[in-house]
Amino acid sequence: MVFTPQKEIRWRSPRQFGHFLTQLQDALHSAVQTTTHAGEQGQHGVSPGCLSVALPLPDLDPLLALDQLGGFQVPHFYWEQPSTGLAIAAAEIAIQATFQGPQRFSQAQAFVNQQQRRMVLAGNYVRSRGQSLYGAQPRFFCSFTFFDQVAEGSPFPPATLHLPRWQVVRQGQANRHLHHRLPKDQAETTFVANFRLCQGQIDPQEAREAWDVYGQLQALPSREGLRAVQRTQALARASTRSAPLVRCEFNGDAFESSVAAVLETIGEGQLHKAVMAQVLQVQADDALDPAAALAALRSRHPDCYSFSVGNGEGAVFLGASPERLIQVQQRHLYTEALAGSAPRGVTPATDIQLAQSLRTSPKELHEHRLVADFIERQLEDLGLTPQREPEPQVFQLTGIQHLQTPIHCPLPQGIHPFEVLSQLHPTPAVGGVPQRDACAQIQQLEGFERSLYAAPIGWIDGQGNCEFCVGIRSALLQDRQAQLFAGAGIVSGSVPAQERAEVELKLRTLLLALTNQSNQR
Repeated sequence: MVFTPQKEIRWRSPRQFGHFLTQLQDALHSAVQTTTHAGEQGQHGVSPGCLSVALPLPDLDPLLALDQLGGFQVPHFYWEQPSTGLAIAAAEIAIQATFQGPQRFSQAQAFVNQQQRRMVLAGNYVRSRGQSLYGAQPRFFCSFTFFDQVAEGSPFPPATLHLPRWQVVRQGQANRHLHHRLPKDQAETTFVANFRLCQGQIDPQEAREAWDVYGQLQALPSREGLRAVQRTQALARASTRSAPLVRCEFNGDAFESSVAAVLETIGEGQLHKAVMAQVLQVQADDALDPAAALAALRSRHPDCYSFSVGNGEGAVFLGASPERLIQVQQRHLYTEALAGSAPRGVTPATDIQLAQSLRTSPKELHEHRLVADFIERQLEDLGLTPQREPEPQVFQLTGIQHLQTPIHCPLPQGIHPFEVLSQLHPTPAVGGVPQRDACAQIQQLEGFERSLYAAPIGWIDGQGNCEFCVGIRSALLQDRQAQLFAGAGIVSGSVPAQERAEVELKLRTLLLALTNQSNQR
């Protein structure tokens, strides 16, 4: 990756912007040709593959920006964690690759490394006062399915990585990883345009289109002064429409039977834990609105990762996940064990009582330790030195609370984040122990394809910073149909009826976001 720092530039016309890009081409081509690549023998030149240009934006809502960039009809990726102030909207494709099979993580790593070596960053990556734009780094957005093979016709390949044409990042004050402090109650919003180069040349039409897109984003209403309900109304574009009528199908008896089968295997000593999931099939009279559903999820679940992945062919996978798989910031790795659940109380007193019962439940603590011990062992196998608290804490969310143990450690330069992903996925929080036997039970008993459910979803930038959540509390939307996914960890002492109630609670939250859209406007 080659940086070409510029003073803060404000282009005033598409002609000036296009002239700037044209001036860059010869200099950038020469710079990349003379780059030496670590791990390669000798001095090998390589032509630039992509030019990434960063431009500042007024403070705006990236979910509104996604709608402006083509919305859920184009290939897209959306990522937000409201409590940290980070939101990312990415649309259309500049570069993309897909992989399958047991080597998909290492193939993804090689692809990202190759593309980053051929990438050139230009524009407002360094401001005149010497402060870098946090959100300016171009990101590769990634989605992996639970298993490394999928059925023919599945909407998402086992591994998909893409660099978008357009990327909008809003970074608020809450994120502790900011390179510089923002003024109180302010945020930094950045537009990134990625140009795929052909023999080092930029298509003039693409340059003009980028300028037009930038102008459209600048014209969007400022986020300042907008209440959440007003933003949702603007996104939904149908504030007077009632929620679509739906018909739901949930085979709870089949789920209880699968839990009983797992318990029998556990009793025979072949398994310690398996996570069984179930699908709620939804058929609506009208097309389901993923924009409104995502807006409702992020509003209701500010402590979760709100995400959406679209293939541009009508399939949208979205959800609000409480579970971080990995985060890497400045070569430090953060992960967590999240397992063991209880409902929230209807009064403060019952809520405290349920949390205390969760902390002391032998069954829930056993399930949680299986996950925490697995993560610690897997990281140690990579030569890392993970640190964790001796006892889990209670992580409280809307309608449910979990046992959570944060785990962190330094990440040496020689270990790529995708190596960590490969080592951890699937954790016992979504798979089981032993991993291979649990996954075999899942495939045998569940009766549906997990696809992106319970799998890594996230992004990685050119500095090795990344963040991946686990795609749980999620749904696959296709026009009037949806599949809603939820699961529960089965260990010795699990009761099938209680596990069914836990899954139904998780599914109910998703269903409300899909069908009660009028209540969220």
